[in-house]
Amino acid sequence: LLIALRKPILMLFDIETMSARMTVETLIIIFGIWLGMRMISYTGVCGIFRAGGDSKFGVYLDLIGLYCFAIPAVLIAAYLFKAPFVVLVATMMIVEDSAKVPITLYYLRSRRWIKRITQSSHTSEDQNV
Repeated sequence: LLIALRKPILMLFDIETMSARMTVETLIIIFGIWLGMRMISYTGVCGIFRAGGDSKFGVYLDLIGLYCFAIPAVLIAAYLFKAPFVVLVATMMIVEDSAKVPITLYYLRSRRWIKRITQSSHTSEDQNV
């Protein structure tokens, strides 16, 4: 849907040069293709794991994905391969999420994210009521 509506979306903005418009259009296409993969880790971390009582895992996953995978990959692409801006943005998204998705799915299947999030307060007074 995002890819199909990219031209009407871009018409809402005053993009001065054709080069900038093509760059933004390319980035929308890349993001639209990669969006499904990206949502796996987001749904796991922000929805399932937090609801299950494990909010720390998401922090660790984001830090590892960003600092161990995405930033080094972008630095290599920028300084070693002299990649253009669009390639750097795509590299950042794809590398970070490619690292996070398998870890998210493994952790989801392990069921270690399920934590007790309520206190059991069964006292003799509560049982009499």
